[in-house]
Amino acid sequence: MQRPEVSTEVSTEVSNAVICETIEIETGTIFEESPIHAELLYPECEQPCGAILFANPHPLLGGNCQNNVVQHITESCANNYIVLRFDYRQRADSGVDSSDNQVWDDSLFSFDQINADTNLENLSQFWNQSKDDQEESYREDLLRCFVWLKSHIPPDLPIHLIGYSFGCSLLPIVFESHDESNRTVGSLTLIAPTIGKHDYSSYKPIPSPKLIIAPQDDFVCSYQDILTWSQGLTGSNEIIQTCWDGHFFRGFENNLSATVLAYLRNFS
Repeated sequence: MQRPEVSTEVSTEVSNAVICETIEIETGTIFEESPIHAELLYPECEQPCGAILFANPHPLLGGNCQNNVVQHITESCANNYIVLRFDYRQRADSGVDSSDNQVWDDSLFSFDQINADTNLENLSQFWNQSKDDQEESYREDLLRCFVWLKSHIPPDLPIHLIGYSFGCSLLPIVFESHDESNRTVGSLTLIAPTIGKHDYSSYKPIPSPKLIIAPQDDFVCSYQDILTWSQGLTGSNEIIQTCWDGHFFRGFENNLSATVLAYLRNFS
């Protein structure tokens, strides 16, 4: 395939068949001085059958491009799709240094620090009490990346939106801001959505088909809560319940990636 044009790039190979380019997406919103750091992955030789935009988990809980779920899914999909993954921007006063992917202070939680000995009750308390006043800017980041991706791929390629955890709550901004999104977006995949923790009411009118992956024993949101919420959705919706390490999918990344790819093949 012909390499998509990018403005700033440092090319490396993720595998023999996939190219990864580091790019910076310029913005003109609140963070004029801070571009969005992103990575564009695509097959080196194969003709892509679509594009994917991935919305990471919350940046205060390890939600960057190095997250285990983000890496495995995006790199698996990049054998057949053009994939854009990105890190949310952080204000200088946020306590987060995005330049070296430090997502949180050592004394606090991050996905990278969580292991089998982690007290999930304490982590649940963080979810219940945490409110981040930058969440609107994360939404803007996603929208900027969608616009960038749409302008750098062939116009006939659909864009599939994938969100993990908090990232699922951001996806509707694409439909709220673009009249043609119903034709552009091929599907939405929600992995461990944070129903009840963030606002998901904007999903109701979205007609695009959806895959919802609901982990068993997820401390963030119960399977029953996801079922109840899904009853108000429009369009074609598929719900899969998994037993793959609750919210984090550690050790089951390949299973998760295979499930997402199998769903995406329905639209190829």
